[in-house]
Amino acid sequence: VKNINSTSISSFNNRASRSAGKTFAILQFEHIPTVAERQQLFQEGIELLDYIPNNAYTVTITGSLNETTLQRVQARAIIEPTAQQKMQQELALGDFPAHAVKTPGTLDVWISFPTSFTATEVINTLQGRNFELLSEDLKAYRILAVRVPVLRLGELALLSCVEYVQAPPGEDEPLSAFWTNWGRD
Repeated sequence: VKNINSTSISSFNNRASRSAGKTFAILQFEHIPTVAERQQLFQEGIELLDYIPNNAYTVTITGSLNETTLQRVQARAIIEPTAQQKMQQELALGDFPAHAVKTPGTLDVWISFPTSFTATEVINTLQGRNFELLSEDLKAYRILAVRVPVLRLGELALLSCVEYVQAPPGEDEPLSAFWTNWGRD
């Protein structure tokens, strides 16, 4: 739904979650922005990240949105993703894999963060909100391992420095069963 108007922009600016002064959102356009329009947006504090079908991008916004700028580049809608939209479907449904539950009442997850955030900014935000950082081993790939109380999973997903939340992969399984049964069909 089109929502680039003063009321919606003002509401977004007032309620948007911020980490390190930045907000994560989805911005849809009437057309794919040109290189010049992307540069204008960047100068106004809006960094386009990943393309989503139907002329939309994930974005980070530094500062506040400006209605005039958005209208000039023919933005159509600004959306703040919900916690459920930012997490693995099983997690959103409360179906937690057994390998991700190491301590009762908590869940071990991997979070990915947008390229416009540094690992240090994300770590500081997590620690400032009392989320337990388990590992930084994959920070070069924009992934951190976090232990979160199950009741705070949505809160973690809603942080503007969190792009996606998923359960870590399970343990590797041997292929012996495959090879044992191979060719028996």
